[in-house]
Amino acid sequence: MRVSNGKGLFMAAVLCAVTAGGVPSARAAQMAITDPAKPAQSFDKAWAQYESVRGAAGASIMERMMKGNMRLLTRMALDIFEGYPADPRRWNAAAEILQTGDPYVYGNDPKKTGREAMLRDNAGRVAWNAYAKGLYEQLVATPDVPAAAAKAGIGGYFNRLHMTFDAKPESLVPVVDEYARRFPGDPVLADMEAGLYGRLMEGNAGALADERLPKLLQSSNPGVRDFAQAKMLVKVGRNRPIDMKFTAVDGREVDLEKLRGKVVLIDFWATWCGPCMAEVPHLRKMYEQYHDQGFEIVGISFDGAPDASNPSAEQKSADMLRAFVKQKGMLWPNYYDGKAWGNEMGKKYAVKGLPTKFLLGKDGLLVGLNLHGEALESKVRELLASNGEASPGQAQPAVNGKASSGSAQPAMGRTSR
Repeated sequence: MRVSNGKGLFMAAVLCAVTAGGVPSARAAQMAITDPAKPAQSFDKAWAQYESVRGAAGASIMERMMKGNMRLLTRMALDIFEGYPADPRRWNAAAEILQTGDPYVYGNDPKKTGREAMLRDNAGRVAWNAYAKGLYEQLVATPDVPAAAAKAGIGGYFNRLHMTFDAKPESLVPVVDEYARRFPGDPVLADMEAGLYGRLMEGNAGALADERLPKLLQSSNPGVRDFAQAKMLVKVGRNRPIDMKFTAVDGREVDLEKLRGKVVLIDFWATWCGPCMAEVPHLRKMYEQYHDQGFEIVGISFDGAPDASNPSAEQKSADMLRAFVKQKGMLWPNYYDGKAWGNEMGKKYAVKGLPTKFLLGKDGLLVGLNLHGEALESKVRELLASNGEASPGQAQPAVNGKASSGSAQPAMGRTSR
């Protein structure tokens, strides 16, 4: 698909598709588009105006959404891209467009939370996704795109696909591969590979995720190699008991080898992680109900130690964490080293998003990855009732409530690095 140059008619349809989604008619005027085929000013002036609005809106996508400037910024960037077809600098505007989150979100439902609370122009969403896809394809196929714009555009498009869940997980593979081809040494590549791996696993494409690991082990990027090595440990954990030994923040000694014969949930979490804390009541209920039957939980806290030079409300000392888990009724042992995303256990197993959960059977093998809610509880009941032997021929652990094969399945909300 080619993106039109000099005509904003396609995007006019995108941003003006308001009636099908039930958007209030008063919004039609706000989203009205004029044809930018004949720009009334120079590129430099248009870009300066864009940067001025962007600076006032905030650095992050979330800030821009909260201030209501996302749609305006998208419109301005689009006018620049389509209005100056002969200027290679227009690809900077294209990169901005590809980094846009949800320009079709026009409000929030106060009765709902999270992604479910977002009010969307659904017809506009479909058209915008098609436009963004075509813009990305044109960007990677055009030879005069500046390297910085290509990096921001490809990375932004990946983040958009990764976070909006509008695309099948497999469609992220060529985007990451394109970034790796152009920017093999970029540290960001390791996080992209981690994000891709997580989406593939959560989308029941675990075989494809594992197929990538041998290639990643040969990468010239040290961060990518470290990630692949850690994920190989997780893969090995399906056929060899996972090893973990430490002194918990409350002084208890934890050794997974000594927990053979029990069903163990390893929960990578943090006090500042909203999705993690939302799961605590259910984990507490499960612990109380099944602990006497042989169910154990081992927490791995990603809380960072207090830093006087850069204080934050998210930081927790060991004493503060002890008090926190006691107050929350989290009776299970918790690992804490105060290194936040540098957490040693997290690095060992390439944990790049929270919450992350490993469920181990009575034989210590990994049998469930990122199970939540009823899917987690059902699997725990099944394992407690078993004789401790792994199911014959099991190729993949259960992921988000299903075996890791078959069709895609949406992931729960998670906090990523």
